[in-house]
Amino acid sequence: MSATVYIDAIPKDDGVGLKPLALSVLFHGSVPHVFQTATRIPLEITINVPSEFAGYVVPILDAAPLMISSPQPRLRTPSFFPLPSDFDPFTARCWVTLLYKLESWLVHIVVDTCTPEWTWGRDAFWMAFLAAYPDFPHGSWPLWNSRISLEGAFIES
Repeated sequence: MSATVYIDAIPKDDGVGLKPLALSVLFHGSVPHVFQTATRIPLEITINVPSEFAGYVVPILDAAPLMISSPQPRLRTPSFFPLPSDFDPFTARCWVTLLYKLESWLVHIVVDTCTPEWTWGRDAFWMAFLAAYPDFPHGSWPLWNSRISLEGAFIES
């Protein structure tokens, strides 16, 4: 399995640097009992820097186990955060894109309405919704997934 990630560049005195990247890998499934004598399983993680940058940028890998206190890992921030560098908070189109991503994340990933992630996501959804449609509940606005209730600390204030 491989994935390509685009890392934001940051200006530096001597050129351009790359923002640090935090990466976590979650494993679904389990190893059959036949292999349970293994206490450590080797994984190979490869970072490929494009050749035009290879002489200037050197990735440094650091791996440590993720400490999980419960059998199910907690959800982290959605994959679409942090917001892309071209996100313009003054453009409704950017907010509309964000609210649809939040809606999909809530309904298809978080699912459980009794979790802190749902509460956070619902409030973030309503912030994005009102930024995209500032005349709400007046004017025209699209219907949203009915699982996302019109409640929460943000929308009720």
